[in-house]
Amino acid sequence: MRWLILLLSLLASPAFAQLPAIPAPGTPSVQFLSPPTGAWQQGAANINRFGDRLFLGDAYNSNTTNSPCGNDWFSLFQNTSDMLPSNGCGSYINYAVLSVLGGGNGQDPSSSTGIHTAVQSKNVPNNGAMISGINAFVVNNSTSHNSNAWAIYAECHVLNVGPSGSTCYAMEFDVRNMKASAAITDAYTQSTIVGIQAACGAGLYTTPGSPNTPGATGNPCGAAFQIVANDQPFGAGLVFHDGSITAGSAGTLNAINMPKAYRIIWNDASQSIAGSIYVGNSGNFNIDIAAGGTLVVQGNVGATCGGSVTAFFSVKNGIVVNC
Repeated sequence: MRWLILLLSLLASPAFAQLPAIPAPGTPSVQFLSPPTGAWQQGAANINRFGDRLFLGDAYNSNTTNSPCGNDWFSLFQNTSDMLPSNGCGSYINYAVLSVLGGGNGQDPSSSTGIHTAVQSKNVPNNGAMISGINAFVVNNSTSHNSNAWAIYAECHVLNVGPSGSTCYAMEFDVRNMKASAAITDAYTQSTIVGIQAACGAGLYTTPGSPNTPGATGNPCGAAFQIVANDQPFGAGLVFHDGSITAGSAGTLNAINMPKAYRIIWNDASQSIAGSIYVGNSGNFNIDIAAGGTLVVQGNVGATCGGSVTAFFSVKNGIVVNC
């Protein structure tokens, strides 16, 4: 009988009566209400139940229904001349399961981070345990339509407003090493403290530790890094700032390392190879030029040499010319 009295008292309590009703279709499955001032400043929820950590649902537009634009600041921004409104403005908010917007009118002026994650390895259970700040997986598996997939997509827009000097980085990857130097000097050693690692195959080896047979668990991927003009070009491709590289020898630093027989290629408009440079497996340095091309060695690039010839070309073991 005591449990029945307790249950009836809970049902009649003001706290229970204030619980939100089950949301109607087309509304968020979780509603965040404004807490009293300072209520959540000193603590955070410790959520252990799987169901409380998993968001499942369709896309939700928090301000409109079946409308091309919402009333949140980001949807309105997408419908401005800065974003070419002819492209529509519902391409992000309307299709997101969860959207987090910061910096809006009425929000805390210091709300400059949308989502913050932090993980430490202090309490991992075993050697080799993996920790990750963010995991992002996309499975492109439509059987009816071809689709475009991005595991992570990022944009940074600098608008022509306000004072000059603003910066914009679509992504920055920064690592810190407090142990022994991890600098590598060859193309056969894989560093374990890196800024960016681009990998193909998702680690699905047919035989662990051995190279894959193409087609068994996948096939070769496209470019590891691809630079394109998405309406506008970059000012430069790759730039190594002074002091950014430490490994090398005799005062010469290793900006790019690659094995023998890996080459740098120049293509012409027909996608044919116009020229390439590489070191072959025998150790010879090769300069390949397409038929009709000429090898030009020139000093004082961008200027006309006057008087005596100032450029020089030196090869220790001679030059072999194959025609």
